[in-house]
Amino acid sequence: MIDENSGKYLFRKLLGYLEVLDFDSIAELLAPDAEIQFPFGADSAPRIGRDRIVDYLRVEMGGFVKSMKFDVEHEFECADPAWTIAEYSSVGVLTSGVCYENRYVGLLQARNGKVAIFREYFNPVRTAEAAGAGASSASSTQSV
Repeated sequence: MIDENSGKYLFRKLLGYLEVLDFDSIAELLAPDAEIQFPFGADSAPRIGRDRIVDYLRVEMGGFVKSMKFDVEHEFECADPAWTIAEYSSVGVLTSGVCYENRYVGLLQARNGKVAIFREYFNPVRTAEAAGAGASSASSTQSV
């Protein structure tokens, strides 16, 4: 039986909603005072609060990613089942049409059946390269 209040369950749900850019469902999954952070991102400041997080994801991810598929490779048991740690990868297509792949380590804390904390560590070089390739593609398309 799956514990729908566990970090592992909520982690899988969150990735599923991110794959399809379902920001309304992400909002329902987050605690009102949730915190999300991408420490290796261009802007590594934590986002605190459900509405702020969802607004951020709509703009940043919604404006960058056309489609995304995550593959969880390893999940690690934590002494506290509210926490989960996972290694995963992504394959996707950016809004520019460029293919995007990356690897991640994610940490999630559940509280009362909601995501309280989510931190995602990824390779920022791959993100910058994909964004740069998209800009190059867009530039060459515009100049034709």
